[in-house]
Amino acid sequence: MKYFILILLFIPLLACSQDYNYKDGYRFIKKAEKALKNDKIKKAENLLKKASNSNYGFCGNAWASAEGSIDLLKAQIANKKKNYDKALMILDSIGGCSLGADCNKRDSLKIETLFLKYGKNKVVDSFGLLEKVEKNENEYNDTYTVNLTELNYKFTFGGGFTVTYVDENGEAIKQKTTDNEFVKIARNYPFYKLIEK
Repeated sequence: MKYFILILLFIPLLACSQDYNYKDGYRFIKKAEKALKNDKIKKAENLLKKASNSNYGFCGNAWASAEGSIDLLKAQIANKKKNYDKALMILDSIGGCSLGADCNKRDSLKIETLFLKYGKNKVVDSFGLLEKVEKNENEYNDTYTVNLTELNYKFTFGGGFTVTYVDENGEAIKQKTTDNEFVKIARNYPFYKLIEK
């Protein structure tokens, strides 16, 4: 009887410590995306827990990519729950742009979260007042920070790839000249299309 009780206690521990491999992890992430699109929040959260417990191997790029994807989904879940501060906190914690995290998607999701929290007009107007940009240099990639005083939020962006906008012939679109330091930098990132006037 004593051994039977020990076995009953041990089985849940064994189940909880199950280790998933990277294929499982990416599959959980994809399923969580699908669940989230279908507004199955609890299911998405459970899948993300499994994805977080998956082993993505020895490559830092795989871990950065997976953790970045998991955090983006967690932020989207927080937005669906109207917990915008939590979403921004999660998004602000995502790094590893040069290792595979999708920092352009992160930055666009930050803008979308600010829209949900404050309304699009207030956010766009707040960005329209910016001129000063603080450059944050590090060994992997540079980021930029602007202080959105009206929103009491420091928006940090960059670190991901920049974009060149082209016309239907593949020619680079000439951008208007500007003295605004923020516009000069930000218009090279995808999030800028969301706030452009």
